[in-house]
Amino acid sequence: MTVCDDGIESRGGYGGGGGIETGGDGISGLPEPVGNPPERGVVGSGASSMPCTDGQNGANGADTERAAGAAGAGLLDVDGWVGVRGADGEKGGVGQGGGGGGGGKGRDDMTACPAGRSQGGAAGGDAGGGLGGHSLGIGSVGASVAILEHATVLPGQAGKGGLGGNAAQESGDGQGEEGIALFWYRFEAPASEQPL
Repeated sequence: MTVCDDGIESRGGYGGGGGIETGGDGISGLPEPVGNPPERGVVGSGASSMPCTDGQNGANGADTERAAGAAGAGLLDVDGWVGVRGADGEKGGVGQGGGGGGGGKGRDDMTACPAGRSQGGAAGGDAGGGLGGHSLGIGSVGASVAILEHATVLPGQAGKGGLGGNAAQESGDGQGEEGIALFWYRFEAPASEQPL
């Protein structure tokens, strides 16, 4: 049995009891799934005139949304520039434990069935993508900067933000923002006060 942070229990169902003439059915895994998922922790059937059967996988937990990609300029200090992190993925929903296997019987040539194990699991949220690389001609923190009349400052192309975890290239889900491309960026100043 697994107890998640919200107190919901996920556990595999008990296997069916063995008998002389017939075996008992297993018990469904918990928690009961919502809706009609393809895997429902169905129980295994006990042995009778047919062999016993295995319990089935439990329903997966609900996915959470992808986390947001990184946004913002980052931080410049005496050690250099540090980029912004993408948001962490959120915890997924609780998965259902697998159904218990059917019990075997003592007479005839039947084999016992193993109890199902909790094979459904919690689903996870994907992490957000990283911020694209900046292209800054000059970067400053609390400095007075003088640019000579004949000086040329040519920033390159800013990098694209990284994709969110497990996101398809064309979806853009959880993608980080594109980097900043400016001839001069003042890291201590808000975006509205940047030199043009």
